[in-house]
Amino acid sequence: MDSQRLIRQRHMDRFNASAVGSADETSWEADTREFARRIHGGGDIRLVFSRYPEGTATRSTPWPRAPRYRDEIPVTRDERFQRHLRAGRTVMVDPRILHATQSNITSAALAHYLGPGGEHYRLTGEPYADKYQLGNLKPIVETVRSRSPNLADYIHKLHAGHHRSTAALLKGELIEAIWIPPDDEVEPVEDLGLINVTPSLSMGRADDTSLVERLVPVDNISDAHHVVTSGDRALIPAQQWDLAEGILRRVGATEEWIGYLLGVARTHGAAGGPSSRSQSLTHLSRQDLHRR
Repeated sequence: MDSQRLIRQRHMDRFNASAVGSADETSWEADTREFARRIHGGGDIRLVFSRYPEGTATRSTPWPRAPRYRDEIPVTRDERFQRHLRAGRTVMVDPRILHATQSNITSAALAHYLGPGGEHYRLTGEPYADKYQLGNLKPIVETVRSRSPNLADYIHKLHAGHHRSTAALLKGELIEAIWIPPDDEVEPVEDLGLINVTPSLSMGRADDTSLVERLVPVDNISDAHHVVTSGDRALIPAQQWDLAEGILRRVGATEEWIGYLLGVARTHGAAGGPSSRSQSLTHLSRQDLHRR
């Protein structure tokens, strides 16, 4: 059995387990976590897909699998999960601490978020697939208490956005994710006071920009276009929806996508969520990175 098939088989073995804690699973946890650390900040898609761009490639996700238990409620029927998803609160999280709920990623989807192919996503926020599904608009991370003494106190389960999170891992960046907090409501810190419309366009105040690099205040379409196409993030005043619409149109977003994206942002922004006020999960990130 070749190495990729072996990795996939071990993923499936972990996926089908009803609990965590076996010696083999503990070893797999450490091996996969080390791979995520090794490629962090490497920047090259070939660290994940060695033969890219030849053909369509599939491989296992670069994180340990999230443990599953027989008494878990599916997220589609979990009212707590759905309530927080609708609220759309987001956090900035280090992708090295994640556990995957998806088995595989593809090179085509990863290329949509990385390198030259990632520029369209950075400017427009348009996902590779399922772009009109609220559950895929941004990555979704659920923080749950661990049931295993072999894992950190909290597990951060990635429910959506595995390709975006892999791209962030390779770029050495934090990801903005809709956050589903644990039952005991561990609070994130550092409210940034931002509504992040796309990865390159934010709205509102910025009292603390330490987690948002290259944030440049602008108040017109021309300056915003220059900022975002230079690789920086533009910050426009709060509630300037017409300005946001003009910027998105200028960078090539379709009218249909602009209407959908800003409609979601208006709805969630009014509720105090995202495209939401971004906060930092780094107090958990640092704890988990230290313990692993």
